[in-house]
Order: sequence, then structure tokens, then C-alpha cells
Amino acid sequence: MLISASHKCPTSGNPSSWRISICSTNSKSLVIEKWRPVLILNIYFGIIIPGMASIFGIFLISQYLQSVPDSLIEAASIDGAKDFSIYWRIILPLAKPVLVTLALFTFMGTWNDFLWHLIVMTKEEMYPLPVALANLLNKHTPDPELMMAGSVITNLPVLIVFMFLQKYYVQGIMQGGVKE
Repeated sequence: MLISASHKCPTSGNPSSWRISICSTNSKSLVIEKWRPVLILNIYFGIIIPGMASIFGIFLISQYLQSVPDSLIEAASIDGAKDFSIYWRIILPLAKPVLVTLALFTFMGTWNDFLWHLIVMTKEEMYPLPVALANLLNKHTPDPELMMAGSVITNLPVLIVFMFLQKYYVQGIMQGGVKE
């Protein structure tokens, strides 16, 4: 993502250019350029792939894995476990709560990401529910009952995912209470 400020608005000519330009009222502009390769337009992988790795996820998992006691890894290697076996049988089960937390945060962030969906998806039938709900507001007269029903339906997938993953949060809290 490239962010730059200039004194005149960089948008000229075709409004459907390959970059998004946001111009402020005081003649300074904030340009956010995200190049849209043709390969990611109007396919769901264009939404999934950019959300697969994030700085927050790397930081969260690395901080959690640094809290794993070295004595546990040393005991497994003394017992004859190889590196992959230590990872698969010890580290990965211990990291399950943080992986579930990261999956939930990534899902919520991707689900609620408004701008990226508008950039990648140009067909209205492929919009996710939050974008379709905002689009519904623009197309029709404001109907509060319809918008509230749409808001409830839009939030249901996040609540359902959280209900299924809640047991991993309890496991993480229980593991955090154990002293070495």
C-alpha cells in the first residue's frame, strides 16, 4: 500500500482507473494505491489471499509461541522426538487457542472489510453481506426495518463462528493458568 500526500488531486481522466484516490477538502490529497491485477478480479481468492497473512498474525503467534516453556521442548527431544514430531504433537496442540483466535480475528476483519471488497468485486451478485447491505441503502429509500433485519443477518455468521470456536478460548484460559 502506497500512501502519499500532494497538493493537487492525482485523479484525472477515467474515474475507473486502477487506483483509488481520496482527495481531501483542503487541497491536500491522500492517495491509496492498490494495484488490481486482472487475476484477482471477481473471484473469491482475491478476497481470501490478501487476508491469509498479516503482521498482526505473525506478531500474535510469535509472542504466544515464545511463552511455550523450553523445558517442554527439551523433554520431548530427550525422549527421542524429532523436530517435526515436536511441532506436530506438542507445539501445534498448545498453539490451538491462539490459532483459533487469529482465525476469528481474520474472519471478522475480512467479513467487515468494506473497501477491499468494493475494489476486487465489480459484480453486485458477488458482494458479501455488509457491502450488499450498504448497497441496499443507496438503491432504496431508507427503510429502518429492512436495514435492521439486514444488520442482524449480517452479524449472524460472526456469532455462529464464535459459538463454534468458544471452547478453544476456554482451553487457552485454562492453559494460561498453569504454572511451570
